[in-house]
Amino acid sequence: MTRVLFNVLLVLHGLVHLWFTVLAAGVVEFKEDMGWTGHSWLFTRLLGDQATRSAAAVLFALAAAGFVVGGIGLAAGQGWWRPVIIWWGAFSAAMIVLFWDGSTNMVVEKGLVGLLLSVVAVVIAGLLRWPAPQA
Repeated sequence: MTRVLFNVLLVLHGLVHLWFTVLAAGVVEFKEDMGWTGHSWLFTRLLGDQATRSAAAVLFALAAAGFVVGGIGLAAGQGWWRPVIIWWGAFSAAMIVLFWDGSTNMVVEKGLVGLLLSVVAVVIAGLLRWPAPQA
């Protein structure tokens, strides 16, 4: 049961990354109460606004796909799910930090919970050892 719950949470966490992709790509009109501004404390100054948003859209979409693929691997009992989740969890955490705007206003909406969930996914994937599914 715990394995199934973790698997569902992995896939759902991955899909939440698509919200940042939608915001970065400008699919929905940005409103202040959404939190994430699309600006990066690091990349906006270096690349400009549009390039930063384009990069964020692509990178968050990749993180979403990585979590979903890892969740599918776990559900299918494949041993490769662990390195996939560890890699994409670390990648996701780095993206949230690098694409954060530097302000502590609305920090939860800007990805704090996502950052914590990505770190937890990495820790669980790295430490927990479920027995292989019985055939």
